[in-house]
Amino acid sequence: AFSNCSLLTNIDYISGISVFSVASSYNFPPTLKEIGSYAFYSNTSVASVVMPTELETITAYAFSECTNLANISLNGSIPQIGMRAFENTAWLSSQSEGAIYLDNYLIAYFGNPSSTVEVADGTLGIADYPFTYSQAKYIYNITLPESLKVIGESAFSNTKITSITIPDNVTYIGSNAFQCSTLESVVLGKKLEDTGIYLFSYSSPITMATIDCSACENLTVDGNYVYNHNTGKLLFGIYENADGEVAFADNVNYVNPQCLMTRNNDAGKVVTSLRFNKNMQLLEFEGYATFNDLFPSLQNFVVDAENPYFSDVNGVLYDKQQTILFAYPRGKTDINVTM
Repeated sequence: AFSNCSLLTNIDYISGISVFSVASSYNFPPTLKEIGSYAFYSNTSVASVVMPTELETITAYAFSECTNLANISLNGSIPQIGMRAFENTAWLSSQSEGAIYLDNYLIAYFGNPSSTVEVADGTLGIADYPFTYSQAKYIYNITLPESLKVIGESAFSNTKITSITIPDNVTYIGSNAFQCSTLESVVLGKKLEDTGIYLFSYSSPITMATIDCSACENLTVDGNYVYNHNTGKLLFGIYENADGEVAFADNVNYVNPQCLMTRNNDAGKVVTSLRFNKNMQLLEFEGYATFNDLFPSLQNFVVDAENPYFSDVNGVLYDKQQTILFAYPRGKTDINVTM
């Protein structure tokens, strides 16, 4: 939105009859929920920003290369903070070696960490990618404070941790947070509500049996997967040597298949069928992943006849009116396709 605006000296925000006029200091409108990727990238005019208290997301590189940005306040907000959101700002460049905090938010780390990282008491959030790959390989233990509420994307990726306990106040864990090949067990906190995709590494020894969700107030474990029983969203699932049909409970109505992980060490056991319940209403993918990428031997979709959103015809997934073809299973052996 304001990339490379090297001559920008004034911004007017107009909402009804209210006007916010800004020069080098910028106060966002109080209604703002998200600051987009690269929104202020390389803007050298902005020297100070104060975030609105209801801000939910600062996306990747939002203030990156704002070399004169020396003063930043989250103003009590607890947003998800994207990768390198404040890279090469005057504020970040002025920080000393060690863990870098913006207000009560862990943003990054300068230098090589010790084998045990203790996130400071009072910390409310951890940004996306707080550790680089070269830093993460030194970390074998992570201790999190009870104050923590948000864990960002890839927060612990490539570390050497074998177990971790998520504090009870954490409500969100970002995608790829536990992409570490050594992780064996996780204890989830009672207030957890949502997670991103690809939470665990295929190469880790983690299983559903070693994920403790016994204290979770918002989540239900149903065999091979965990879902939020308040929203109906499936958060993650691990299928070891899954064979035949995978079905979802009637309470699950929102699935991103990228939240499911299948590990088949037995080549003779494969997922050949996916069953949609009568309440399934939303599918979501991020990037270019598809059902066929996740279940390459899939032969059939089976949709409950009472489902008002989806239908199946000869194992192919359509919308209810059959005006949209969502997925043709890669494992189907039809030589000719007729629609």
